[in-house]
Amino acid sequence: MRWGWLVVLLGAAGCAEQLLYLPVGSADHGALREAGPEPPLQLHWQQQLGAAPLGGPLVEGQLLLQMTTGPALCAFDRYSGQRLGRQGYAAQSCGPPALAGALLVLAEAGPKPALRGFDREERQGRWSYPGLVCAPLAGRGDTLVAALSAGEVVALRAGDGAKLWQAEIEGRLWAAPALGSGTVYAGNDRGRVAALALDRGQERWQRELGGGVRALAAREDRVFVATAAGTIAALDTASGEVVWQIRLGASPTAGMAFSGRVLAVGSVDHHVYGVDLDTGQVAWQFRTGGVVRGAPAATARTVYCGSSDGYLYALESASGRLAWKYQLDGPALQPVGLGRGLVAIATEEGTIYAFGK
Repeated sequence: MRWGWLVVLLGAAGCAEQLLYLPVGSADHGALREAGPEPPLQLHWQQQLGAAPLGGPLVEGQLLLQMTTGPALCAFDRYSGQRLGRQGYAAQSCGPPALAGALLVLAEAGPKPALRGFDREERQGRWSYPGLVCAPLAGRGDTLVAALSAGEVVALRAGDGAKLWQAEIEGRLWAAPALGSGTVYAGNDRGRVAALALDRGQERWQRELGGGVRALAAREDRVFVATAAGTIAALDTASGEVVWQIRLGASPTAGMAFSGRVLAVGSVDHHVYGVDLDTGQVAWQFRTGGVVRGAPAATARTVYCGSSDGYLYALESASGRLAWKYQLDGPALQPVGLGRGLVAIATEEGTIYAFGK
């Protein structure tokens, strides 16, 4: 069981926020569509975390993992809800860690911030790369892509941390990079989006949108960008030209989800929006009773999201109609966790819930 070495690494290195971005080679962060259950769902179990959550739940094999503001890492059996362990840690992290093959990559904060790669089997540190990384990592093959807060995008070889290339982008980088076909997309706090070649890091184009970039997601021939100004834009991946742009009017969540033919976006104006991928029109909008701050998660037919009103919602992605909801014990401000056959969410009251068929 991997729980033992995971506790050792996290306790020693001080990881925070989320528990896992994606195994290298998977889709880009913030626009995931996983195999998950369709509503109606049943509550399988709930457990106390001892503190409010940091980031969304992660399902890895038989484990369900959740970071807290304790600060601590909690592990549960995903099927039974049995508590397998809880490990405190000393240092905070600005960004979530990632799994890269046999390595666990941690984004450490502190006086000497760095990305650190740890061997998951031998429990030993393998490499370190200096810099503060507050955005989730992106990965493909043996390549990790990190957006350093200071304005640099770097590609590292996951196995040994060797720098493959570095690209300078002015401003602060808070959004996770998005990966397209041979291209990395990154955006800064001034609204600039840049397309970089994945193999060498050369800039292919850049586009000024205005408003800090909060989320990026690439799909087929378009990259979708959400800004702090409340706009969603679709850019042509080859040229960077704006295909369409809409204004929602309020700051969107830091993550988006594809479901069917819509892009699901949460907002602080209490709404979840389904934006048509082709036209940019708002296909539907659903009003919750509170702020939608955590990123939604989606299957091919359903969008799941939490709200500060204390509900977990399941919406039909084709129509936006409410398919199912569940009242939690407090505000749900972190991302929804989605795994095969499982939907999980944690509340600010320090309770984690796991649902399934």
